Amino acid sequence: MNSRTLVLLISILTCTYTTTHATGTTKPARADTTYSSTPAGTLGSQTADSTRQSTLKTVAKAAAPVVIGVLETATGANPIIGIASQVVKGATMGQQASQLGKQAAEAYKTYAPPRVQQQATSQIDELKTQLAGGSYYRQTKLLPAQDLNKWHIPGGNYSGITPLGGDSFAIVDDKSPRGGFYILHLQIDSVTGEVISARRSDFIGPSEGRPEDNEDIVFVPSRQTLFLTSENASTVEEYTLDGQKTGRRLHIPSQFGIANLQDNSGLEALAYDDSTGRFWTTSECRLKSDSRVWDGHDSVQAMRIQAFDSTLAAAEQYPYLLSAPQLRTDGLYYTHGIPAMTYLGDGQMLIMERELAVPKGYFGAKTCIRIFVTQLDSIRAITGDTRLEALPRQAFLNRHEVARFTTGINLARINFGNFEGMCLGPKLQDGHQTILLLSDSQNNAGNSLARLKDYIKVIVL
Repeated sequence: MNSRTLVLLISILTCTYTTTHATGTTKPARADTTYSSTPAGTLGSQTADSTRQSTLKTVAKAAAPVVIGVLETATGANPIIGIASQVVKGATMGQQASQLGKQAAEAYKTYAPPRVQQQATSQIDELKTQLAGGSYYRQTKLLPAQDLNKWHIPGGNYSGITPLGGDSFAIVDDKSPRGGFYILHLQIDSVTGEVISARRSDFIGPSEGRPEDNEDIVFVPSRQTLFLTSENASTVEEYTLDGQKTGRRLHIPSQFGIANLQDNSGLEALAYDDSTGRFWTTSECRLKSDSRVWDGHDSVQAMRIQAFDSTLAAAEQYPYLLSAPQLRTDGLYYTHGIPAMTYLGDGQMLIMERELAVPKGYFGAKTCIRIFVTQLDSIRAITGDTRLEALPRQAFLNRHEVARFTTGINLARINFGNFEGMCLGPKLQDGHQTILLLSDSQNNAGNSLARLKDYIKVIVL
């Protein structure tokens, strides 16, 4: 491909962005720590020749990784990562881009193979969706993860967290000897959201029992009780605040029974809305009875988010498509699924996707954490009889990425974090909502050289 063609490709991709963005005030979703963009009112305001030349160079530089990413995708390499942030950095050209786009369209169709054009179209459509959904979370920030051990909290297998009010949170450990929980007290800076201190109670649960692999937990303020998921039993049971079972539980459909769950991929995420008394849960990975589906350019897992009404009876389901894998799947251990969900109110749900890959020898292990927001009432609900593979793409929940980060074990860093828990934190003085993430260190697994850590991480929306 000659340089003229490459420049034209850059022009048309950039034009696609600016034409979409110049008509509104939506904010794009960056894949690192913050969402921000040039205000829409500044687009197309620079018309001098010198400014035009400078702007075009800036846009070309910013858009080049996008074109390269499209071409790599077409040849089987990794898909584009962070496409929104790369384009937005240079997107200030407005009307100039529109004119260039018209000139570039014919050359693009002539030189780019059909498969490249199809991949580019899919990527651009995804970008438009991200841009349209980014306005609400335009100031999202990811604070550095902190090791709970710095406050002398024992290592564990912490996998779920829920707010109790004030500085108190209930957390579960999926390797506890019995069903139950701990109380975690967190002092959080009301301006920055940073965790200042932490302390943990002793285990709270029945005096007798067996391990239940509790993966998530929610607090029900109206009853002053907690509901805990059990992955190995595929149940969600109610506990009092002193750790005793009440005998009440969600009526889990047989579709989510042990026989239909992937190995070690049962009920893991749990969310609750106290204003309606409704619960939601889902399996970590797709059910055995559901097939993978084609999302336009990848084969992905089709998931079911199961709702329950205030009587604890199973209600409607919502179909959800997991993101395409980003990591190698052929190592010692690999998993990709939904470990946590948090209800925000007004029909909005935060969904955490965790992809984890551990190669033989452990060096190079990596996790990719992506958090999305979705509007539950934006689609028509389904039933357990609905065949997910027969649904059109638009029948699945639409979602917008709120945050993304990776952790790993390599020469540059050892910050591998198996994040599994997520809940609402306190609101800051400026009104921004915090989200707390909790990781599972497998009881500080490792050796004398390095051990995994139990991290607490704060996201500021």
